[in-house]
Amino acid sequence: MELPKEHADEYVNNQTLTFSWVFDAVLHNASQDAVYARIAAPAVADALKGINGTVLMYGQTGSGKTYTTIGDMGTFKYRGIVPVSYTHLRAHETRHD
Repeated sequence: MELPKEHADEYVNNQTLTFSWVFDAVLHNASQDAVYARIAAPAVADALKGINGTVLMYGQTGSGKTYTTIGDMGTFKYRGIVPVSYTHLRAHETRHD
């Protein structure tokens, strides 16, 4: 996606002529485990090394952001990024006590 310079002045005070963004991946019909492994696991691993990280959910209403983030808390297999990240962090904490 590009934002032409003539519209950039309204949003960004910069001398760049165009701005562009790219997608890292599109995870079509991916399992919760695959989403965690691809998106959140690297951020959690970096956080354990003291590197700041962010996982941002963005998308249209009804696109599955809450399910991907929280998941189905009643079914272990369908847990989302937050509970799996917590488990990852707790496992690391236990190993280092």
